[in-house]
Amino acid sequence: MKFPMLEAKLDQAPALYSTDGDENKKIHVQITLVNGWVYDVFEAEKQGDDYLMFCNVHGYETELGYVSLSEMSKFIYWWSEGKKDESRTYQVSQ
Repeated sequence: MKFPMLEAKLDQAPALYSTDGDENKKIHVQITLVNGWVYDVFEAEKQGDDYLMFCNVHGYETELGYVSLSEMSKFIYWWSEGKKDESRTYQVSQ
């Protein structure tokens, strides 16, 4: 599944490692999966046909880590620019 609007927004995100050490990282994109896990994307970088993202993941635990868009693409429920309650939200049709 392709997400042209999401991918365009990820193209505008800071590059990987560019906000390293910044304690006030801005949430560039927020992605929610069908299982309710929320990914706050701080940085992203296109790698071939995919995107590698640095995120704060809210699932069973809250942790920082890297994830690729292709890993989660089948499970995306919605995404938004910034935080969902602060910006425009894009529903993904199932």
